[in-house]
Amino acid sequence: MHTTRRRFLSLAGGTALGLAIAPRSLRLRAAIVRAQVLPGAPSFKGAAGTTMVGPVALTAGIAVLRAQHNGSDNFGATLFLPAAGEAAQQSYDLGDFSDSFGVFNLIGAVKPAGVALIATPGSYYLMVGATGAWQISVEQPLPENVSPVQQVSFSGKGQDVSPYFTLPNGLSTISVQTASNSLYAWLYHLDDLGGEPVEAGIDVYDGRIFDFTFPGNVPSVPITLPDSGPYLIAVANTLTNSDAWTITLS
Repeated sequence: MHTTRRRFLSLAGGTALGLAIAPRSLRLRAAIVRAQVLPGAPSFKGAAGTTMVGPVALTAGIAVLRAQHNGSDNFGATLFLPAAGEAAQQSYDLGDFSDSFGVFNLIGAVKPAGVALIATPGSYYLMVGATGAWQISVEQPLPENVSPVQQVSFSGKGQDVSPYFTLPNGLSTISVQTASNSLYAWLYHLDDLGGEPVEAGIDVYDGRIFDFTFPGNVPSVPITLPDSGPYLIAVANTLTNSDAWTITLS
């Protein structure tokens, strides 16, 4: 199955669990971790309330946003590129964007990560609403600036992203195990042009492979991979960020 470059919002999840079939030593070495943080990624901090931060210069392709929120109630963040000729606040107030992504919409003290596939290069801003102290970093991975693991199974809870990873040859299926009825997930392929989703499963506008809010969604689908990677899995589910999941490629 081919991949296409389209415009996406992706909210993502994942912590690495280990190889699905592997010696015990490999499973232990692949203990649960979050995706590797890229050095030098721009980072923003704030307190309870509504805050706009930026700009951050982004090129076309995958942007990974990592956050921490220490509040007990709502936490939301929108990444946006103001419309041409408009100031950031004016653009946000008018809802007039050249590009925008609702990256986080969660409740409580959380440490989520999400993905936005940037269609239009430019100087982006974040509008953050929080009920406690928060921090968000923004990074753009490329094959040459990540250190991928070789792994085929990833487990996590709520919204997060997997480690960057490569895959052995011959894999043809992607599967998810979860009790969530609201989980959705993407598989991203990193390349020198910024990266894109790998198409499989349901056919929706933003390239997601699984969406348990969709009628007829199935937990295992065939997939054709362009090469060994690197790749990144992105998962999102409930507002409370608590549903567990495991995604496996086989």
